[in-house]
Amino acid sequence: MKHFALRHLHGQSSVQRRLLRHQPQLQLEAPPQDRACLQFSAESAQGQWSGLVVASDWLALCIPQLPGLLSRPCSDQHVVQLFKALAQPLPPPLPALAYERLDDIRLIPGSDCASWPLLMSETAVGRLWLSEVPAALLPPDPLSAQAAALPAGLELLLGLSQWQPAAEPQAGDLLRILDFTPHWRLHGRFGGPFGFVEQGIQMTTIVTCDPEETGQSPLLATLPVTLEFSLPAVDLSFAELARCLEAGLLNLDPQALQQVQVRANGQWLGCGELVYVGDQVALELQQVRGGGKDE
Repeated sequence: MKHFALRHLHGQSSVQRRLLRHQPQLQLEAPPQDRACLQFSAESAQGQWSGLVVASDWLALCIPQLPGLLSRPCSDQHVVQLFKALAQPLPPPLPALAYERLDDIRLIPGSDCASWPLLMSETAVGRLWLSEVPAALLPPDPLSAQAAALPAGLELLLGLSQWQPAAEPQAGDLLRILDFTPHWRLHGRFGGPFGFVEQGIQMTTIVTCDPEETGQSPLLATLPVTLEFSLPAVDLSFAELARCLEAGLLNLDPQALQQVQVRANGQWLGCGELVYVGDQVALELQQVRGGGKDE
C-alpha cells in the first residue's frame, strides 16, 4: 500500500462521529497545545474513562476567589494538590461520565496533549476533553440489528482424514474419519464444538469478546461474522486478462480506493474509502446497507 496516497485517520474518529450524533452536548475540538492541562482517569461502576482540563481555567472557575487570597500565583504542584483534595473537582456533564474517584492525576504541558480533535463538553469548571470514552457513553452498535438478518453460513463439520486411493472410489468403500472433532463454523470461522444428544445436536460457543462491551445481545455478540473487503469488479475479457497477466500489471481506476466494498457473511454490507489508521489499513464506511451514511 506504500504507493497509494491514503488519508490518515485517528482510530477514534468513527466512534467520535457516532457519539456526536447521539450526544448533542458533545463537540469535537483539539485540546490547546500552549496551555498546561490536568490529565486524569475516572473510575465508576459504569466503566473507566480518561480526560483532561486546562489547569488555569479549572482553577479560576472552581475557586474564583483564590487569587485574591494569595500573594503570588498558585504553583503547578499546588494546583494538582487542590484537584486531588476535592471529592468532585469536576462536575460530570453527562450521566455516563459520573465517577466515584479520579486516579493518575498529573499536570502535562499542552504539547503533550493530543494534536487531533477529541470529544469535548462544556462544564462549570471549563472544557473537558475525553481522551478515552466510557463504554456507557457508546450507543448500541447499529450492526447488531443488521447482524440478526445476515445469512449464518452454518457448517457442521465432523472431522478430517487423509485419502490416498489406489483406485477410483466405489460405493461400499469405507472412509475413516481419523480426526473426529465435531465443530461448527460460520462462513469458515470456528464457532465452537458440538455433540450429539437424543434431541439432536448440542452446540456450544467459544466466547471471544465481552458482550457488555459490544452493546449487543450476549449470544449475538459471540457469533463470528466474517467481513470480506474487495475492490470494485473489473470488467475484462479473457484476452485482456491474459495481457495483464503477461505484463504483470493491471491498471487500477483512480476512484477504486474510494469505492471498496465490504460483505458480511457473503451479504453486501456497505462501501467506502480505504484509509490508514496508524500503520493499519482500514475502511471508512460511506454507504451502509439500509441507506445509512457515515456509520
